[in-house]
Amino acid sequence: MIHPARALAALTGAATLTIVGMSPASAAYWSHDDTIGDVVAQTDTFDETTGEVQEGDLTPAPDNTDTDVASVSVDHRTHRIVLKTTLRDLTAASGIAVYDIRTGARHYGVMQRLGKKDQAFGFPAFDISRANGKPVRCAGVERNVDRAANVATVNIPRHCLGLPGWVRVGTGVAKIEATETSFGFLADDALTDASVLDELVMSPRVRRG
Repeated sequence: MIHPARALAALTGAATLTIVGMSPASAAYWSHDDTIGDVVAQTDTFDETTGEVQEGDLTPAPDNTDTDVASVSVDHRTHRIVLKTTLRDLTAASGIAVYDIRTGARHYGVMQRLGKKDQAFGFPAFDISRANGKPVRCAGVERNVDRAANVATVNIPRHCLGLPGWVRVGTGVAKIEATETSFGFLADDALTDASVLDELVMSPRVRRG
């Protein structure tokens, strides 16, 4: 069972998370097709009078489409790193895509808002930060959400990430659903099937092309 706050922390690449390995290394480009219908959900309810919280179970949500990752890719070019996430159905109600980027010496978290609904929870449209939470300010970052094609793209200059020789990337999509008496989330780790762990599963090393 995973608390929603912990699951969201996992999908935002929190600095305390542990890498789950995938190997071997690949050069320049790597892609992965995620299992369709492997979104999971959890809802906690609380009593405003007593303050008691009833933690819900983590359950499969195969009918959810706008949080369901279909595929991801990492294109490590000479000057840029391009991350693409394809959803089963990318809509204005989709949540946020998060990337946990490791370069060996450095660790970054990237958040990209996919829909409009999560504006109410204070998520930025886009953010890059270091493991300590310090924002990364770097010109030349490009991002795009193409709902017609169901594809979200993040294009980061390599110098923004310290000119790494290789990167490993964990990818996930999450959406929060809250009411006055409940807090829930839908989530999909792109590299696991029907599960969300306490850390994002990482890609192999993708070396610069």
